[in-house]
Amino acid sequence: MAACREKCGRSIVFVRMTETGKNLPVDPVPDEGGNVYAHPVHGRLFGHVRTAGEPLPDGWQIYMPHVRTCVVALHLNRYETGARGAPGPKTQPALFDLTSQTPSSPEPGQQEGTTP
Repeated sequence: MAACREKCGRSIVFVRMTETGKNLPVDPVPDEGGNVYAHPVHGRLFGHVRTAGEPLPDGWQIYMPHVRTCVVALHLNRYETGARGAPGPKTQPALFDLTSQTPSSPEPGQQEGTTP
């Protein structure tokens, strides 16, 4: 077991993704609400992200990706839910929304282009 790199203080385990060979941090306790299927091989977890309608194979468990439960990542707003429920990068809001700006009309008794 390892500690979260975001410093939330929670324990995590890694699932070696069979498609990419990368390690995915997941919460250490299996969770039916997750979308990572994994099974132990020689003390390590190997798995993949579940596809829609895929049955759970015998000997496999479902884990929740830690990024979905990490209070620090959620607090920092690093991720939001994508179209399929998978985390994706959060888009940054624009500093100014110029589409909603309307030109102001001059005050009564004031000509356009002059200051009071």
